[in-house]
Amino acid sequence: MLDLGCGSGAPVVRDLVAAGHHVTGVDISEVQIQQAQKLVPQADFIMADATSVDFPGGSFDAVVSLYALIHIPQDEQLPLLERIATWLRPGGWFLCSTGQHEWTGMDENWLDSGVAMWWSHADADTDRAWITRAGLTVEQEEFAPEGGRRACAVLGTTSAVTEQASGIRQPAGGRANPQRVRPRPGPRTGPIPNVTGGGHT
Repeated sequence: MLDLGCGSGAPVVRDLVAAGHHVTGVDISEVQIQQAQKLVPQADFIMADATSVDFPGGSFDAVVSLYALIHIPQDEQLPLLERIATWLRPGGWFLCSTGQHEWTGMDENWLDSGVAMWWSHADADTDRAWITRAGLTVEQEEFAPEGGRRACAVLGTTSAVTEQASGIRQPAGGRANPQRVRPRPGPRTGPIPNVTGGGHT
């Protein structure tokens, strides 16, 4: 399994490893990767930009990306989704958080922490269209509010699932709806590499 934008490895990588999965985490922050290596030494971690990291086709049974896409420029999100779809094995799942309403801007006091946070996310309809265009099929969509903030999350396989999750600060009236997605059936290009042993799952 792959956690794209894994942060410190908690709770996603930690919980997936505890459930018996082999997990690879990717994050752009060296500090976060160092923390993750200490918190979850059983997992593999790579310091890289989510928009430039790459893996062979069919490397993972599942890809998780929570609260990461929403901090990537919108014009880079569809190309990333298309690459993620190729990383999944047939029947694999993709879970990510997205925005409910389109917004790009800076929250100067994110979660009242005194820390500025930059956001860039499309609306739910656009995210759903991008996921489908990437070759994934949305299986489930849900809405999870948190403290007046709205977010989305997407779950999918070689089709895609979208789920809107909570925790994203958005403009007033923003709303998120999670969806579940599976990849659409269709021919894959090229053989699926053997990733047993030290491979990614």
